[in-house]
Amino acid sequence: MNLADTLRGLLRRWYIVIPGMLIAAILAIFASTTIKPDFERTATQLLLPGQGTIPEGATNPYLFLGGLTQSADVLVRSLNADEAAGEVVQDYPGTEITASKDPSTSGPIILITVTAKSNADAKGALTDILLRSAVILERLQSEQNVKVVDRITISTLTEDQSSTLQQRNRLVATVGVGVGIAVITILLASLVDGLSRRTRAGQTEGTLIESDVEAEDVPEDSDTPADPDTPRKQPLITSDADERGRRSVGPRLFRSGRSRVAGRDRAGVGLSRKRDASTSRKLPESTDEAPAG
Repeated sequence: MNLADTLRGLLRRWYIVIPGMLIAAILAIFASTTIKPDFERTATQLLLPGQGTIPEGATNPYLFLGGLTQSADVLVRSLNADEAAGEVVQDYPGTEITASKDPSTSGPIILITVTAKSNADAKGALTDILLRSAVILERLQSEQNVKVVDRITISTLTEDQSSTLQQRNRLVATVGVGVGIAVITILLASLVDGLSRRTRAGQTEGTLIESDVEAEDVPEDSDTPADPDTPRKQPLITSDADERGRRSVGPRLFRSGRSRVAGRDRAGVGLSRKRDASTSRKLPESTDEAPAG
């Protein structure tokens, strides 16, 4: 079945396609209006070395960031734990918090992303997680008895002041509902059309086979006149080759049938003449013997 046959089948089953497409459009609009966009905010924090780890007389800590990469990995792991991000999510239900190293830089920079259901929740969750990062870093170093002068500090580099609307979830839901219902409608219409055509083809084939059987049961030389009101049933012709075969075989069968009939007629006439001749010879003898008696 090609594309043209499929389109014709869908056109024949318009009573399935049209309602299905209307339902798909209605559900897609409903999903688009009910699913709200998400609000996203990001912030970045930089780890700085302690004053005791900088060479004496150095005044620029940014020149000594190379050894803080592993410390950033430890802090990221702690921020993603339940004691940090998990507690913030409990205060702001439906919020997602992700902490990771900033992939755009090679320094000890931490990227924090907050996705919430409202702008207020995004702002509050981001502020809370930034404060917790400094607290967690201080606790980790105090547990290891690090001197205060040698402790790493954290500084906020950037923080979004407005949220960015994320339409991905809404678009995915809208397209998924609309396309899903449309595909189901097309498949259902194609299935109904295919079953209907197969049923009609089976009934037509059965009717033609029955007509061929009835035509074979009727004798060719029957003297019974056909009923003019009864339609004549034609045999099934499957191809042009069969039609040419029927046309070429038909005259030969007709001529052979006529020759057989003519032979039977000549034989019947000859037999009747012989019988008449023998009867005419026997009749005078019977008439002559009757008066003698």
